[in-house]
Amino acid sequence: MHTRAVKASTEGTRLLAAASTQPEFGFKDIEGTLVCVWSPRYSSSFSIPGYHFHFLSNDRTKGGHVLDCSAKGLRVGIQTLFEYDVRLPEVGSFLNADLSVDTNKDLQRAE
Repeated sequence: MHTRAVKASTEGTRLLAAASTQPEFGFKDIEGTLVCVWSPRYSSSFSIPGYHFHFLSNDRTKGGHVLDCSAKGLRVGIQTLFEYDVRLPEVGSFLNADLSVDTNKDLQRAE
């Protein structure tokens, strides 16, 4: 399993600045859960369009955004969702945030 993870950043840090430091990790002979989410292109303002994979080890100490992986044995489950609830803050800095910025280019560079 080859993963990466963005380091924790302070509130208000822009995506590209937060993603500028993404340590990579290599795990061998590890068991865990591989999760894939597929989102349509029109969801880019609140999701990552296309396929997006993350891994979490069984002991929950290792994981991250999947860059590459190979496996000997898999158990596969599929769940199709046609709706999910997005809850936005009703107070604080979110109410004054400029959400009109198109983040697609930043997201592509960070990914």
